[in-house]
Amino acid sequence: MDIHDFEITSIRTSGRNAFVLRLLDTQTLKSYVMEFSEVKRLCVEGFSLQNVIADVHVYHALSAEFGVRRACGMLDLDLAAAALALEKGSLVLIEAASGAEIACLLAGKDLPDPALEEGGRG
Repeated sequence: MDIHDFEITSIRTSGRNAFVLRLLDTQTLKSYVMEFSEVKRLCVEGFSLQNVIADVHVYHALSAEFGVRRACGMLDLDLAAAALALEKGSLVLIEAASGAEIACLLAGKDLPDPALEEGGRG
């Protein structure tokens, strides 16, 4: 599912290695939840009143792409540590059109799919 232009309405940590994003599709007004598990590192910058997603990038290998460098910088990961972590894990960068930008290092390769929130409009 493409979550470009969705709004992040909340971020909640869940235990020491998980977090939950609540999202709003501003076109349909449907609410979604993305539950991230096996989180090794997490950084959220710029959370504000409106947090619109520009793009989501998932990296499984080290590269020279801007998104990899940006996520590593946000997570305070040097390239050697990032390369080692990406052998089994993945690096996620949720770029902001406005507001919150999120970087996380996951122990696994799978990115959670957004699920329609229970009780949300559908």
